[in-house]
Amino acid sequence: ATDVLFLSNGEAQVFEDIKNLLTLLENNIDLLSGVMKGEVFYGEATSLLATSSKEYDLIVTNVEGFKLINASFSEDVGDTVLGYLGTQFKQAFCDFVLGSRLYNDRFAFLVEHDNKYTAPWFESLALKLEKDAPVKNLVVKFGIYPCLDKTLSIYVLCNRSFLALDTIKKKYNTFSVKYTKELFITLLKRQQLLDDSFQGFEEKEFEIYYQPKIQISSSAIVGAEALIRWNHPKFGLLMPKDFIPLFEESGFITKLDFYVIKNVCSHIHRWLEAKLPIVPISVNISQIDFFIPSLDRKIYDAVNEAKVDPKWIHLEVTESAYMANHSTIVSVINSLRRMGFKIEMDDFGTGYSSLNMLCELPVDIIKLDMQLIQNNDNDIKKSVLSFIIALSKWLNLDTIAEGVETAEELENLKQKGCNLVQGYFYSWPMRVLDFETYLVEHQKKDEEIEKLSFMSFKGQDDAKTILFLEEDQQTNLKQLIKDRTNYQILEAPSASNLCDTIIKEYSRIDVVLLSMTDFNLDVMRILTFLNSSPSWKHIPVILIADDSIQSEIKAVEMGAACYLRPDYDFELLNLYLRKSFDSLEMNRIRNELELKTKKLQDVAYRDSLTEFYNRRGCDYAVSNLSYGQSHALFLLDVDNLKLCNDDYGHDNGDLVLKRVASTIKQETRDGDILVRLGGDEFVLVLLNLSNPQQALKKGISICNAIKTIELDIKGCHPTCSMGATIFKNKNDFRAACKRADIALYEAKKTNKGSCKLFIEE
Repeated sequence: ATDVLFLSNGEAQVFEDIKNLLTLLENNIDLLSGVMKGEVFYGEATSLLATSSKEYDLIVTNVEGFKLINASFSEDVGDTVLGYLGTQFKQAFCDFVLGSRLYNDRFAFLVEHDNKYTAPWFESLALKLEKDAPVKNLVVKFGIYPCLDKTLSIYVLCNRSFLALDTIKKKYNTFSVKYTKELFITLLKRQQLLDDSFQGFEEKEFEIYYQPKIQISSSAIVGAEALIRWNHPKFGLLMPKDFIPLFEESGFITKLDFYVIKNVCSHIHRWLEAKLPIVPISVNISQIDFFIPSLDRKIYDAVNEAKVDPKWIHLEVTESAYMANHSTIVSVINSLRRMGFKIEMDDFGTGYSSLNMLCELPVDIIKLDMQLIQNNDNDIKKSVLSFIIALSKWLNLDTIAEGVETAEELENLKQKGCNLVQGYFYSWPMRVLDFETYLVEHQKKDEEIEKLSFMSFKGQDDAKTILFLEEDQQTNLKQLIKDRTNYQILEAPSASNLCDTIIKEYSRIDVVLLSMTDFNLDVMRILTFLNSSPSWKHIPVILIADDSIQSEIKAVEMGAACYLRPDYDFELLNLYLRKSFDSLEMNRIRNELELKTKKLQDVAYRDSLTEFYNRRGCDYAVSNLSYGQSHALFLLDVDNLKLCNDDYGHDNGDLVLKRVASTIKQETRDGDILVRLGGDEFVLVLLNLSNPQQALKKGISICNAIKTIELDIKGCHPTCSMGATIFKNKNDFRAACKRADIALYEAKKTNKGSCKLFIEE
């Protein structure tokens, strides 16, 4: 008994005491659930945790879709459910210390710490609650804060427990979650990412990367997918999995999707204007986008505004999106296809696929999910993959396999008839400037290979020279070569003479042919000599000798291109000769392409006036910096360059810039990143200079060196102002530029012609 009333006090007093007790009960107890009201629970728990030495667990609960219960049935039914839960919870947590319905369908119970509260225990309770509930499909979930931290208030403890509980909303067959510090840190990061998203757009922290799509048969680039990365000022480079799910939950994904579309169109427009190679680009459309009125028109307008033909844009829609809102999405997709866009069904094979859906949906390309491709080690999975590819062909749909990372996966897809692939095996996602270079390189390689494919062997024969050494003069090999081919023969009388001939004539030798009695010391000397210099290391060696299989292995290990027995067929020898010439020609083309690519990159990345990096080159150079190292960054302005241009002409202004650049180069080291941003602005990154005071000292030295420049221009005396700072990794580069800009402004304001170090206020 909690209270005792004495009849001897008189009937009136007893009734008054009962009335007071009922009032107290109504104030403290939630009459629907039979447990404490929230405000009472908070007060009682605060007192208990402040005075008790015991360890406690906090268990919180809520019902998934409780508002729908009230809406679908009535509030009376909802109240019945709350009463049912209150009774069941008191039985389940029979030894609870404090229990409360805090508000709505959210309960909290303070219990003494017990290791029985595990995931299986909560799952069993949840299933029992669903089975006996007054409504069908009642899903109750639990969050537990074990051995709670008594230094935190009960309000904070409840809040963190519910934060943990919210992470398993709509997760099928997950009924409980345990609060941990690691989970809380993750939740804080999630919230900060949401808070920082708008600023991320304003600061242009979101960056588009491109991953090529490759045709298996020709290795040609036939398209690319636009992927988004977030250069977060605190967390560094974030992958889509780190923020896309958050944006989908918040609805921010729509803004991001249109940001990608507009930027991709801007890139395509620039490529078309510059007559650069171009391929169709795929962009993702999220499921939530289809709730936007006139989505098809908005996408078309965004593309049309950039003066881009819709044929260059492929729109990727996940198969789960089709399943969720079939009729609406089909209508929008049909409209987009009529406008000229191609549609790719993304993530096909993730678990929602049906043959009926594949036959009905208006798509052009099926994109196979990487789960079907990777670890394809069971027969059922292989059969499903083969069937989907075959069915797609029958429906006249291309298939793209994403996530291809190994040669084995590529060969498996090739055998099954998949024609397009995308993945790390060919290329990682690239920044836009790197992707442009990649496209240019491949276009040139494709052109060279195409030219090579039309070259006849007869044409090659006329120009090819064989350095020939024959140990057994009784054979007629030399005569056979002369009679049956147009190869030129350069004969060496001995092994030692052969090496001398290589030194003199290596530039015109296309292959070395050795016809020997066996794999002897002379052969080993020749092979060793050929490997001794990069000038002739590339020359193939064909060896004819009669010896053991071990000798054959040894010869190949030492660099022989092939090893033939004396009973060889001449046509086989001629085939090996032609393959050697072909390989040599391909190496020559590859080397030329590498040189041309480097020249092309220099043109694309260099400022023609100063030969420093330009903005594009700056991004490229900074992106290749290693993590974990600190560098000094300087922002430099040439003082009064505009006046020099106005008074003495732009030619003299350019001369000033050249002399300033030359002086900077003398004051810095090879390997430092030197950039002319444009006009009179320069950026200098002095690698591994991590001490701020040393950086300031170096900046002052550069300023002083520029002051000593002498020009044959009366009254023109160049000076520069600089701002300096230290940055710790490449992801901090943009923020460091802003810091250096603040310091530069201070230098110009207080002492033009000097260097100022950024100091955090």
